[in-house]
Amino acid sequence: MKEGKNSGIVSANLIIDKELSEKAEEILRERGYRWTGWDAVEAEELYRLLEEEVIPEFYTRDAAGIPHAWVTRMRASMMRLAPHFSTSRMMKEYVEKMCLPATASHKRRIGDDCRLARELHNWQSTLRQHWHGIHWGNLEVHEETDGWSFDVHVYLGGISPNFVQVQLFADPAGP
Repeated sequence: MKEGKNSGIVSANLIIDKELSEKAEEILRERGYRWTGWDAVEAEELYRLLEEEVIPEFYTRDAAGIPHAWVTRMRASMMRLAPHFSTSRMMKEYVEKMCLPATASHKRRIGDDCRLARELHNWQSTLRQHWHGIHWGNLEVHEETDGWSFDVHVYLGGISPNFVQVQLFADPAGP
């Protein structure tokens, strides 16, 4: 986590002492949060960085009251982080991840005299018309040597098997 003088840590008026830190850990544990060894290492490094670098830089001021080292740290942090949070980056990402794929999808649907759009409409209409006829049979679960086997009959009524896909989602048991 340590990044030296150009870290992205923003300082604040914090008073950090060992007793407060230990009390915070105790409260978090009582509320069910688990501290791994790595959490403790990161927390200790954060406290060290704040206590030894950021906070002293904030309070070390020149005759005009300006904390030059802290300002330098903040400027470096902003230069490094601003590109990740700029509106230009956000718009670029929006166009690349949303607009361009939507435009490509639209072009596919209207291509070939709207063939795909008509197929999608027919598929949706058929599902809507025959939805009431879909039902499940008994679920059978068998333990295998390398996992589990699930068998279930799905009755599709008037819907073609080509119109559907059955997926199984299993959440692991236990805490």
